[in-house]
Amino acid sequence: MGIKNFRAGFNIFTGKRVFDEESKIKPEKGIFGRIFSKVPKGTDLGFGANHPYGPVNEVGPKYRLGAAYIGWGDLRIGIDSYRHVGHPIQNIMAHYFFKPQGGFTSTSDEINPYIQYQSQNRYTLW
Repeated sequence: MGIKNFRAGFNIFTGKRVFDEESKIKPEKGIFGRIFSKVPKGTDLGFGANHPYGPVNEVGPKYRLGAAYIGWGDLRIGIDSYRHVGHPIQNIMAHYFFKPQGGFTSTSDEINPYIQYQSQNRYTLW
């Protein structure tokens, strides 16, 4: 999201998953019931990252990027932490509230700097 040359946003990147567990998930509440109530206690996906539907079936390397940034022009500066940025956005908002399914595990609790300088690429969202 941006205004003129100023922008703010997030990027999330994870590894490959197998979609075999989706048919097993039967949410007890509808979407508004999930949005307007506390997230129930579920499986610890690492470093205290709770998810009610457990982990996804992930194959291969567990890639993780959860970057939140602000930027001006082609420069983006922020933080990278899948546990503190990616988990709330991808696992809770997308995989619990909107499309009930398992969540990705957090492989680290670290918060690292995120710096990116690039020209705009019309072939990618990044």
